[in-house]
Amino acid sequence: MQKTLHLVLLLVLATASFSVLAQTSELRRAYRHIESERYDKAIVLLKSTLEKYPDNADVWYEYGRALQKDNQLKRAEEVWHKVVDFPGYQAFANFQLALVYGEQSKLDASRKHFELARDAGYLNIDRFKDEPGLKMLREQGLIEFPAPNEYRILKARNRLTVPYQVVLPENYDASMTYQGLVAFSPGNGGRASADWAIEKLWSGENSDWIIVVPVVPEPEGRWMSHPSHHALNDLMDHIRSEYNIRDNRFHVLGFHSGGGAAATFSLMSKDYFKSVTTVGAWNWDDWEDKDLKDFRPMPVNLIVADGEPYIRQINQHARDVMLEAGAKVRYIELSGQGQQLSMVYGNKLLSYLQQ
Repeated sequence: MQKTLHLVLLLVLATASFSVLAQTSELRRAYRHIESERYDKAIVLLKSTLEKYPDNADVWYEYGRALQKDNQLKRAEEVWHKVVDFPGYQAFANFQLALVYGEQSKLDASRKHFELARDAGYLNIDRFKDEPGLKMLREQGLIEFPAPNEYRILKARNRLTVPYQVVLPENYDASMTYQGLVAFSPGNGGRASADWAIEKLWSGENSDWIIVVPVVPEPEGRWMSHPSHHALNDLMDHIRSEYNIRDNRFHVLGFHSGGGAAATFSLMSKDYFKSVTTVGAWNWDDWEDKDLKDFRPMPVNLIVADGEPYIRQINQHARDVMLEAGAKVRYIELSGQGQQLSMVYGNKLLSYLQQ
């Protein structure tokens, strides 16, 4: 009897594993179709996948994207209204609805869903600035943008350029040594999101920190590709040559989607960093447990809002795996906060960093 139960359990587990692999494989194929602008093929594949896995939020999300890019706006609208009810998708689906309604010239509906997305913590300022579906909101002055900064430019040895800004402490003295922080912004890593981070996160009382805010290397346009990684290493060397950084090593922090770049960079270039901090980050869901264990040598701070159960769950799992591997992890829930995490604006994040 026990042997039979054991075989049944193995069969169930094998079937479940196959199901997950099948869904992942089909999603990857659909994603490649979308990125190659083969929207009709993506739509057919995703519709077929949903018939088999109707509760998979990622499949619904990509289905909505494919329909929207294929200009099937009414069908996309219906899909996004379904996606908004999946845990963790509220901000993303509302943002897509803002675009769908904007592309149909429905100003009030676009504004409503834009505000819902923003209030739920969607902070991709680069997309706020560039998305055609938000053109009406921008023209009506209904989207607030931070003041643009003048960025310094580093020419990396591999010929990429890295725009960046350095926020110095009050009464900066070039003869003194300061803590160093590399701060990855939310959004797509562009200048608009960096402007937002400088204005909201890194403006305020600061007597001991040199804060480096990089913009995604150009023309690469994405974080942590092989060329971008080497360009950022050159930036770290340049900053160390220009300023007296304590122990010649930095803390690294990522806010929201910037958490992915911060976590990856901290492992790819361990010798530059003292600790890694992510704030409201959902990127930990993309890491396999075996890779999370690689953070063992470096202190990690995981900061989340208590009002975001989905993101709390992701960060709690990462914490548990890291702790089991012997890592030094601080898990911090900020009470009374949604995903905007406004209580940490104005340099308040500095107090949470590992010393």
